[in-house]
Amino acid sequence: MTGGEYQIHGLLGSGGIAHVYDASIGGKPVAIKVLRAELRHDPAYVALIEREGALGMEQDHENLIRIHALEYTRDGVPFLVMERLSGVLLVDTIGHAWTESVLRAVLHSTLEGLAALHAQSIVHCDISPSNVMITDAGVVKLLDYGVAQRTTDATGRIGGSPPYMAPELLLERWDGALEPMVDLYSLAATTYHCIAGAPPYGLGDTTAIRTRMYSGDAPAPFAMAMADDIARAVLGQLTMLHQKRLFRSAREMRDALRSDAVADADELAAFARAMTSQKATLVGVPAKPTNSEAFDPPRCDPVVTRPCPTMPRQLPIALPGASRWQHRGWMVITLALVALIGGWAGHALMASAPIATAPSGDAHPVVPIAMDRDPQPEVAVPEPDEASPAQPPDAEKNDHASAEKTPRPKKRNRTAADSGAPFRLPKR
Repeated sequence: MTGGEYQIHGLLGSGGIAHVYDASIGGKPVAIKVLRAELRHDPAYVALIEREGALGMEQDHENLIRIHALEYTRDGVPFLVMERLSGVLLVDTIGHAWTESVLRAVLHSTLEGLAALHAQSIVHCDISPSNVMITDAGVVKLLDYGVAQRTTDATGRIGGSPPYMAPELLLERWDGALEPMVDLYSLAATTYHCIAGAPPYGLGDTTAIRTRMYSGDAPAPFAMAMADDIARAVLGQLTMLHQKRLFRSAREMRDALRSDAVADADELAAFARAMTSQKATLVGVPAKPTNSEAFDPPRCDPVVTRPCPTMPRQLPIALPGASRWQHRGWMVITLALVALIGGWAGHALMASAPIATAPSGDAHPVVPIAMDRDPQPEVAVPEPDEASPAQPPDAEKNDHASAEKTPRPKKRNRTAADSGAPFRLPKR
């Protein structure tokens, strides 16, 4: 792209780490992909989008989305300037009737794009229904190089969408070589989902998919009739062991599919229009669907239909000092501190207030003394006599006093003088 000013017209969609906006520069429509606000200071995500830009700008194939430039905002946030696409994603066609010719065209075109990537030692790593589009012009496009890797650089855990990832990539750490064959597995799983209505091992996170894979259950057969060569190609790539998969390269898989019944551009365009009209929404999103709850809008509202004011070439997406979640966290901490201080003050106030207690025989309840009344007069307590022994508590005093008034008779031995009866000494 050459010098000029960007105009932001609206939000196209949002992925896991970025928002994609409809924009234009010099009257030419483009799509702009920029990191989410909460990730713009993270060096790992900044490096991820920079690497995506570097890989994407190398591509000039009809079936691969083109990235025109990698640029930066005034605050140093990287963003990608991509070709603006309008059409329907495969994820929006699930559950609808597919014709064999359209299915063949999608497989052929996607395999052509993959072959171009693999020839450069690049593995896409994220073939899924959300990353393949049929444009309004009848062209199949492979989108999003966000987790793509060169086979020479791939180490550790590989990213992607778990329902479509090859079994070896679902391990906690993949120590083997990253082979282009993993993209063929993902394409087979994507095709299976579009036809059968669900991925081979269902939806869910990595753990759930891995558990179903290793339970021993094979993917269910297709519910609809399918040509033998397509069924063989798709099911032959879904085996667990990569050594037993049917094809080793994208060109080998493409050559195994008949090419005499592939839909042309007009048929693909008609299919895209039909899917768009059924959905009743124009889908032109080179990213995953919008997550409105996590959407962090820029300073100019990207949802309105009127275009935002003309923006300078450096995209004016400001970096807020703190994200919405950070503000919410500080609010929770502040409220907790206020509640803690209020509880401590109330406890101290109650502890300092004297309590009037009614005698045990009184029927009146215990009532706290109002703080605005005059204080009760102090009761004089006589000092104990230092010469006298320690005085027992009141209850013991009362017992001693009653004992002094009514002394108990002392026991004594009876004698003969006590009565006229004969007296007998008790036996020892």
